Amino acid sequence: MKVDEKKVLRYLFLVDRRLEIILNSGVNWKREYEDELKSIDMELDNLRRLVDAEHIKRGTVEAKTGRFKMYKSAKEGNIFVLTQKGYEATPDRVKKEREVGQPLKGYAQDVPASWINEGYVEEKAELKQESVHGRLERFQRETKEKGVDNPKQHEDRQEER
Repeated sequence: MKVDEKKVLRYLFLVDRRLEIILNSGVNWKREYEDELKSIDMELDNLRRLVDAEHIKRGTVEAKTGRFKMYKSAKEGNIFVLTQKGYEATPDRVKKEREVGQPLKGYAQDVPASWINEGYVEEKAELKQESVHGRLERFQRETKEKGVDNPKQHEDRQEER
């Protein structure tokens, strides 16, 4: 069964009526309120199932957890980085902490879906940063391949002989 405008309005009316009974009855509680609340809860439960099914069909909630898909995750090996549009929309007080093309602190892997939709961030391949040790090894390997000898190493070798 499809969720149409009438069902949405009915759902909202029932929620409003339920809140009205609970919040406004207080010391003026009447026995008939219990029966009305039970009836409202049953109808809301049926309508809620329709609404949940519609969300799953539209892909706005995760079928397993029932949680709204408010965040998007980067694919493996990718990260989200700030775009120029995102930087321009950044409040002035935090602009100094952000840079276009760089990930936002705490948001490299998961970002609110609205940021993607608005074009504030984009997904890019993650560039692995080399450690200092890794850079040194690469530098030594490259210089050795080029036949460049470190003068200090040359002096050390001379002393050893």
